[in-house]
Amino acid sequence: MSRRTGLYLAKQLFIILTLLYAVNFVCNEYLAWNAYMNCQSKCHTLGLEKGKIQSTTFSEDVTLCRCLADTDYYVVLN
Repeated sequence: MSRRTGLYLAKQLFIILTLLYAVNFVCNEYLAWNAYMNCQSKCHTLGLEKGKIQSTTFSEDVTLCRCLADTDYYVVLN
């Protein structure tokens, strides 16, 4: 393999890894945005203005939303 071919393959590998990283980032941001919108929607249904996503120690599959008011309400999103 010549040096020129090696550089070409290295550039192609760099481009592919960059694209995969970008797709992964966009997917993660979409999931976070979707959970945030679900939280806001559930809190709005309860008559509260806003909510905040909470981390849970129960499971990674459980998303907990804390609706902010004088008395806080917790809503399970999934």
